[in-house]
Amino acid sequence: MCANAARPSRGASQAIEDKDDIFGFLKQSHISERNVALLEQMAKSDNPQVANLAAIVLEVARVKPYRTRRLKFLAERHPELLGKLRDTNLIVAHDWWDTGIDLTNWILSTQRNTAVHEGPKCGLGNQRVRGRSADLLK
Repeated sequence: MCANAARPSRGASQAIEDKDDIFGFLKQSHISERNVALLEQMAKSDNPQVANLAAIVLEVARVKPYRTRRLKFLAERHPELLGKLRDTNLIVAHDWWDTGIDLTNWILSTQRNTAVHEGPKCGLGNQRVRGRSADLLK
């Protein structure tokens, strides 16, 4: 196989770079106005995957541009948007696994106003806690 055949096309490599940028925006502590403008351009991309991911992150940036407690905010006030993040694997950009909370159970339990904590890092084991807890997400 020659070197040119192994190399992705220009469009494919641009799509990969755009996706990396989109995931990077969610990792930042603040999605700036400049990044919002870039996301608006990416949302109009010819590549449907890039356009879809950019549109979701653009919606997140408009609702909660700062990263602090973003997932908790989305779970409480915009669960459909949090679902889109989960379905597209954009939620991985938030390093969710570091909290030690099982995301699916937590999302489902917030709809019932009951949080189920699982995992060794949160220190609660498999206990059930009623009501909202400020210790859920820091």
